[in-house]
Amino acid sequence: MTSGVGNRIFIDANILVYVTVASAPFHREAARALRQLYVAGMQLWVSRQIIRECLATLSRPQTFMKPLPASSLIALVEVFTRQFQIAEDGPLVMENLGSNSLM
Repeated sequence: MTSGVGNRIFIDANILVYVTVASAPFHREAARALRQLYVAGMQLWVSRQIIRECLATLSRPQTFMKPLPASSLIALVEVFTRQFQIAEDGPLVMENLGSNSLM
């Protein structure tokens, strides 16, 4: 799943899993969608939480793959941090959430 504002789009963990593992369901579709977004000039964003969720999934057996070794997971973190903008999440984010009325 993704959501976006303007030319920015937030990529969810399941998309990272699909793109990373060639045998994953929706691998081709996810890879095609990310490629199209990149070519269209979209800023592709993830959070550190999304990266952690992706790594947690890839470190456990799945119906479509065996767990990846730690060295591969570490390499993926480096790839993700180069390929995506990282949305930081900390106290300032929560403070700003309060100032933007959700009600």
